[in-house]
Amino acid sequence: MAVQRITSNEPPVAVMVCPICGRTHSSEVMSESIKEALEAHPQVCEHCEGEQARRNAEAERQREMDAAKRKTLDDLAARIEDSNLRKYELGFDSDRAGANVALAQWMVRNIDRSVWLYGETGTGKTRVVQHAARMAVRDRSVRYWPAYDLAARLTETSKHPEAQLRDIYGADLLVLDDLGVANITEARLCSLTAIVDRRYIGWDQVRRSQGSEMPTFGWSSYGRRRELGGQVWITSQVPPEQLAARLAAINATDAAALVRRLADMCVIHEVESVR
Repeated sequence: MAVQRITSNEPPVAVMVCPICGRTHSSEVMSESIKEALEAHPQVCEHCEGEQARRNAEAERQREMDAAKRKTLDDLAARIEDSNLRKYELGFDSDRAGANVALAQWMVRNIDRSVWLYGETGTGKTRVVQHAARMAVRDRSVRYWPAYDLAARLTETSKHPEAQLRDIYGADLLVLDDLGVANITEARLCSLTAIVDRRYIGWDQVRRSQGSEMPTFGWSSYGRRRELGGQVWITSQVPPEQLAARLAAINATDAAALVRRLADMCVIHEVESVR
């Protein structure tokens, strides 16, 4: 590098060759000392400095995106763990013989609504709702329970049910799979009815805010944190009126209240057998 002085009245100019691109460039310096010029002014030209800054900024953005992606995946894994889906999941494979693809497509179209599926054993209800719940868990908290296991769990925690109930009440989406009379006692039916009553309050809050008789549960409805979740998915082997009749043998009052609330909240869909 050479230091040149154009005139005695002008500051010295450092003429340098960029070690990256080989361009010759110059810069005014405060001293003729080459050492001071090297310390004060990098030898890289402005073009290469700008390109390096752009690459550094792009690398930083990529690191931020990677970190955000890792956090999203970690959050999703935690949501799935909390949901009970990992514990109970059977798995849905559209290529599997007997997979109810039509039902899976219907659930995707109605994933933001409360839904009641009923149909005979083997129609794919459980696999489909679990598959849809894995999709739903990306933007809402989900609690999946086989109805008979939840009923038993409530009995086990009957002395101190507060934490269990708060978790169920506050979940954005509650899935009660295979709701029926199996393993249902009068006390358990009373507990299930209480849970559904509180879900109905959350559902009604969204219904009134949307001015719709059949509200949807998406980003807008989860924007404000509510104490009570409102979305439910139910599966059963029989339609609502038959389920009410069967549960009435246990407690007619609670049976009627439970089924009526759920029927009011849900889009009811009969599941056809897979041929």
